Amino acid sequence: MLNNQETIKNFLLEADDYLNILIEGVEELEIKGYNKETLESLSKVAYALKNSASNFNFNKIVTVSQKLEELFKALLNEEIKYDKSFVYQIKNEINLIETMINEIYKSGKENSEIKSLIKHEPIIFKTLLGKDRVRVSLSLIEKVYDSLGEILVQKNLISDREKILLDIVGEISDKVEKLTREINNFSNSLRVQKEKQKIEDILLDDFKSFKTKRNDENLIFPRKIKEITNDMKESIESLSLFSENLLFHLKSLNRQIDYLKEILVEISMIPIGILLYKVSEAIKEKAKEIGKKVEIDIKGTEIMIDKTIFESLYEPIFCILLNSIQHGIEFPQERVNKGKEREGHIKIEAKRQGNYVTISIKDDGKGIDAEKIKEKAILDGLISAEEASFMSQEDIFSYIFVPGFLTSDDIQGDNGKELYNVKKLVSKINGKIEVLSELDKGTNFIIKLPQSLTLRNLLVFKSNNLDFAVPIDYIEEVLMVEDFPQAFEDGIIRYKNKETPVRVFSEIFLSLNAKNPKNGYIIVFNFSGIRKALIVDEILGHEETIVHSFGDFLKGLTQYFGYFISSKGTPVYVVNPLNLFE
Repeated sequence: MLNNQETIKNFLLEADDYLNILIEGVEELEIKGYNKETLESLSKVAYALKNSASNFNFNKIVTVSQKLEELFKALLNEEIKYDKSFVYQIKNEINLIETMINEIYKSGKENSEIKSLIKHEPIIFKTLLGKDRVRVSLSLIEKVYDSLGEILVQKNLISDREKILLDIVGEISDKVEKLTREINNFSNSLRVQKEKQKIEDILLDDFKSFKTKRNDENLIFPRKIKEITNDMKESIESLSLFSENLLFHLKSLNRQIDYLKEILVEISMIPIGILLYKVSEAIKEKAKEIGKKVEIDIKGTEIMIDKTIFESLYEPIFCILLNSIQHGIEFPQERVNKGKEREGHIKIEAKRQGNYVTISIKDDGKGIDAEKIKEKAILDGLISAEEASFMSQEDIFSYIFVPGFLTSDDIQGDNGKELYNVKKLVSKINGKIEVLSELDKGTNFIIKLPQSLTLRNLLVFKSNNLDFAVPIDYIEEVLMVEDFPQAFEDGIIRYKNKETPVRVFSEIFLSLNAKNPKNGYIIVFNFSGIRKALIVDEILGHEETIVHSFGDFLKGLTQYFGYFISSKGTPVYVVNPLNLFE
């Protein structure tokens, strides 16, 4: 369960959002006067704040929020006549809530006394801010992200130039070494010739003065060249030292940019505990309705996730938990008969792994019968009996996410459509989901998500001389086309003892007449245990960058996530591989 410190932190973040909406709403009332839509919104927010404060046991805020909710409802139902003086009273109560929130920030407790709400005295409205807290508009954060995007483009550009500089220094060094070897060989050849001259025929004495002059010139020339090459070596060493120092500072700059990036990402993040606590309370109520009692243990509540991901996670997590209490966790008497505790147990744990977050939702219910899943998959023609014989349980369980895959009632997750929707919702936020299960022991759904949707790790590839990218999150492996010569003709590859469908990127997006890249690459994707493969011409490398959306005008292009600006200064489309195959 949440500890006290986490509870307070989660409530304060949530309460700040509600408070902002209340402040904006009451300011709108003050400017525009009586407005039903505004009052309805204020009533809902006051209700939400009341419930949130109740969940976290901040009872004074509950009382004030409830009084505000009652006032808004009374005004909506015209039980009392709207008067502008109510605005002052509402502001007074909002200030009281904010004062108590600031007190919770400082001491973890509500200290202010609650005064009567029935008051019509005009007061000066003031917004209090707790120590070390400021409110920042989302538009401002977006502008900062845009600036970071430009910095990352420049960083990638400098990184490319860094490689070019190293290549130039290496090339010059190689050429100087080659020149030095040639001069040394020439000098050695001259020394040999000098020894031969000592035994020259005496008859050549008439030409002695001429030969001496020639020999002197022959000896001076390589000496001069050697001096020049030595000077060049010194210059190369200076250039190498300069490039090393430059690269050191560039690496330092990259570290600072990465640090700035982490801070900016964190600004727009929310602790996942707020979501997990909310959804678990809702599921407990659902369990009671169907006659089951469930204890939910939550860990990793301090893990931060992107606001967009946060807002999109409630439904899939709720559906997984609902699936657990409906089909996984048995009724109390059935559990007792199996030697289990009467209460079902669900453990939700969030962990951060690099730039990703994993959420494990594990119950101690009846589990999933892998054999029945396998039988149904064979019956539906999804796999052959031969393939099923050597499939792993992980691969078998992945079929419960296939649309329309319905099984009998004694298999957990018989609502195939619901689980398919869970997978689709998770995929929309670039996540993956897999399931592990053991009969009569329980089931574990594992969701893996990027911590942020704004900053992405991408694999950049080329097709028909155009650059594209795909998120690394989905990629399992990159293979060589030459190792699968029948891929174009058969449309499948044999990968990890299983037939994996293959598509050619250029045929999907560019031209049916495009030449098949015989020396290209096969990108193998893994969508919650289901593999698909894509053939591309060339792999160009990896980019960490900000992905921009196309905006409303091009929002229908669902095969793309958006675009980013490459180090060359050109836009590169980021492909959505899930939509590509579906």
